[in-house]
Amino acid sequence: TANGASHPYIALSHGWGGAKRNKLQMTRDCLANRQRGFSISELPRARRDAVTVARYLGVQYLWVGSLCVVQDDDDEKGREMGKMWQVNAGATLTV
Repeated sequence: TANGASHPYIALSHGWGGAKRNKLQMTRDCLANRQRGFSISELPRARRDAVTVARYLGVQYLWVGSLCVVQDDDDEKGREMGKMWQVNAGATLTV
């Protein structure tokens, strides 16, 4: 794919928002915990729907910016936001 991913994935295009808008996001404080996993029921509705679409289509990986990019790290967000076109271009499908 365009961004070097070795497996097909779906990208979810959505506003990352702040902590008040997004009840489950990646932050420095929760990074290790989130990497161990979480329940799909913790996701906001749009993200749960994207999981459902990925499963229905048989795509194992789903790229969700608010979970893949540390939201309270301005340097990381700046770098990653500049690569969003690559994430979307490399996706099998962008929802």
